[in-house]
Amino acid sequence: MIQYSIIYKPHRNRKHPWILKVWEPAPAPRDHCKVSYLFNAQYWLKTQAEAQAILAEFQQVPG
Repeated sequence: MIQYSIIYKPHRNRKHPWILKVWEPAPAPRDHCKVSYLFNAQYWLKTQAEAQAILAEFQQVPG
């Protein structure tokens, strides 16, 4: 199941203050060397609407 967070981090030198983080946890690993995520993505965006549009695309992908 896809999990996400949308964070607003304004800064005077930052043109893209919205951060969209999307990830899907992997099944519990038995070995500490295995990855804990099936995928993990982070996007820096100008508006919250852009973040929600990208998130909608992730949620439409059959999984």
